[in-house]
Amino acid sequence: MSHDGDTRYLTTGHSVLLGIEPDMPRPSSTHALAPHSTLLLYTDGLIERPG
Repeated sequence: MSHDGDTRYLTTGHSVLLGIEPDMPRPSSTHALAPHSTLLLYTDGLIERPG
């Protein structure tokens, strides 16, 4: 979220789930953040344990 309250989603760089096709190249993406911006990271909450 920018200092003026505007929000944006990073909509590029998507790929298949981690652990699926481990040798597959993974895309990346960048987006410059203005000073005093807030970066929010989130997951689907899935926790896996081998075995």
